[in-house]
Amino acid sequence: MNRYLAALLLLFIVMCLAYSCKSSRNSENETRDREAEIIDYAHSEFGSEYELKYNSKKDYVVLLKYMKTRPADIFPTLSFQVLKLEDMEMIFEDIVPRAKLEWIDEYIFEVKAEKSMPGPDGETKKPYTYKYHVINQKKYSGAFFNK
Repeated sequence: MNRYLAALLLLFIVMCLAYSCKSSRNSENETRDREAEIIDYAHSEFGSEYELKYNSKKDYVVLLKYMKTRPADIFPTLSFQVLKLEDMEMIFEDIVPRAKLEWIDEYIFEVKAEKSMPGPDGETKKPYTYKYHVINQKKYSGAFFNK
């Protein structure tokens, strides 16, 4: 009887190990498929010159590209889209001249634009900054959302 129980226990352990290996392989395949889907989408939207910036949990990604809208532009223009990876939904997009984008929190990124050159009237524009919360899908500017 003890041998019979030991054999059943051993069989159970082997089955558990086999199942965990299979689910691990499926997870790796899903990750590779998702990455390929993101890259295909980025190529279709931005061509070959783009960057991917994931949030810390890797459940959102910003696809971005720096481009010159006119040949005389000194600073490039930032064009970007935010994707929710769970369902590959584009939740936000924007184009901001002379800007940089960085994740500053798990679900918040900041877009900072440099001051512009003085115009014909001699005045320089102030730098433009905003934060975007991907869960709330809201854009915050000024001192309203200091984190």
